[in-house]
Amino acid sequence: MTTWHDPPPPGLAEAACDLAILSQDALDLHTYGKVFGTTWVTIHDTAVDGTAPFSATAAARAAHAIAFKRPENGQFRPGTNFSEFYFDETGDTDNRTQAGSAYGGFGGVFKLVLSGNNGALSLLYRGDQAHTGLDNCSFWDGDHIVFVEDAGDTLHTQRNALDSAYLFDVRADYSHGAQPIRIEAEGRDTSATLDRSSAQPPSVTRARSITRVITRSPVGTSQMVTRLLPACLVSKRPRLFAGSGAFSIPSSTVITTLGRSSRRNQLAVMTTTRMMETNAELLKA
Repeated sequence: MTTWHDPPPPGLAEAACDLAILSQDALDLHTYGKVFGTTWVTIHDTAVDGTAPFSATAAARAAHAIAFKRPENGQFRPGTNFSEFYFDETGDTDNRTQAGSAYGGFGGVFKLVLSGNNGALSLLYRGDQAHTGLDNCSFWDGDHIVFVEDAGDTLHTQRNALDSAYLFDVRADYSHGAQPIRIEAEGRDTSATLDRSSAQPPSVTRARSITRVITRSPVGTSQMVTRLLPACLVSKRPRLFAGSGAFSIPSSTVITTLGRSSRRNQLAVMTTTRMMETNAELLKA
């Protein structure tokens, strides 16, 4: 079991920031095979501490809480009676991060196994430039979870790639180079490129992220329906990838992805019964 050591107090000096960013704790937290024993701590209780504004970072440090690089979203694994929880770190969304991959600069996916007030925390997947900015998530089935990226404009430009959705196998060992399956990727069409070079406001011309992924199993059936919903005002309809992994999609699976063109104001809907057999249809919004 790995021991957590508190980072140094915050300070204005660059050296103090570097010590926190490149601490042994940050390295251990993003190292495969390390396991932290956990328990719940109270950061702020309005009944005791009042309702005045406060620094959550300082309060967390004072309570000896674990520091993550922008934790975003998580889901309980189906069938575990709420005892197995997976969540992500978005990371710095900039490939110039001083933390690098080893210290969590590109975020990752974590597994928390709960037992009463205690738990065991470990790393499922450590992010890199190609798999980072992880945000919304949903379980595909009992063994697979989808995380979608929200990498941001800076990283989109740096890596010359927009956001993708990745399927992770929670039983897999990603410590030896295995990668999640890319099941959806955003692209940009000609009209979006023209808009980007025009005088349109940033809120219109900026490439959008995949806002959410939703999976559900209709009552009384074994069918799984997954919806990937990109809020890409300037992106063309997403493409679906089968990937190179051994994961297979049942014939009853339906995948729906939505995108919007800022110039034509059209809605792209793509459905499929198998990953490699897709039908696309443009509908008026």
